[in-house]
Amino acid sequence: MASFADAEDPMGVLTADPSQSNAESQQQAIEDAGWQVQAVNWVYEQVTGQNLIETLIAPIAGDFSKIETNAEAWGQVGDALRAIRKNLNQGISDLRESWDGAGAIAFETLLVSTWTVALEGDAMLAQLIGKGFQKAADMSRKMTDKALELIKKLVDRLIETAATGWIPVAGWANVVRNVQKCVEIVMAILELFEALQQMYDSVVQLVESVKNAGTNLAKIKDANSLGDAVNIGLQAKDDFTAVKDSATGVTDAATGVKDSATGVKDAATGGNQPAASGTR
Repeated sequence: MASFADAEDPMGVLTADPSQSNAESQQQAIEDAGWQVQAVNWVYEQVTGQNLIETLIAPIAGDFSKIETNAEAWGQVGDALRAIRKNLNQGISDLRESWDGAGAIAFETLLVSTWTVALEGDAMLAQLIGKGFQKAADMSRKMTDKALELIKKLVDRLIETAATGWIPVAGWANVVRNVQKCVEIVMAILELFEALQQMYDSVVQLVESVKNAGTNLAKIKDANSLGDAVNIGLQAKDDFTAVKDSATGVTDAATGVKDSATGVKDAATGGNQPAASGTR
């Protein structure tokens, strides 16, 4: 007699808590940015009671730690759905040992062509969403690093200006150069924010495409024949293609953020461009 025991525990993989934020990873980002940023952050904490990332950077760049946890949660939803599918397949296999005939074949065919396909389809959709959020988290982390790098560069330039500003001619020339460089950095940061906004819009579009597609499991109630089941499978394939296209949009937008981040680095370091001269 078959035991009909679960092959996997779906609840066992659901451990992520999207409401939590990894404060340690934020603090590590500040420490990695250098003593200049740590000094500014120390003063900021004494005044506000919060760190730079929590109050200044996260509202713009996003809280990468929470986004990462959200991505993990969606991935776990996909794993849980796959666990349910494996349990269903295991049950079908166990049932086959004690039931045969035309009715058994029809029952197994219907389960495999509807529930198994729908569970796997929804699992793939959930993991696609997870990958989209993970890409957003990666870009948020890079944005945070760039913002901290900007603070470091500005502190360095303030120190440089304070050290040479008293020299009559060379000092003023240095101040002008530093002002120009700060303007270039700010403009590059603005472009980076615009690229980041496009990426987040792509993530929203990804989620909306999944909502528009709907869950494949909900469509099973309309399957009254094998032909209906095939149609549901074909529709699921089309929906998955639309979602996959949206996920590709997230990747493309992330590439735009990466390019803009390179622009920030060039602006902060001077890049390979010649120094500006004359008036604009």
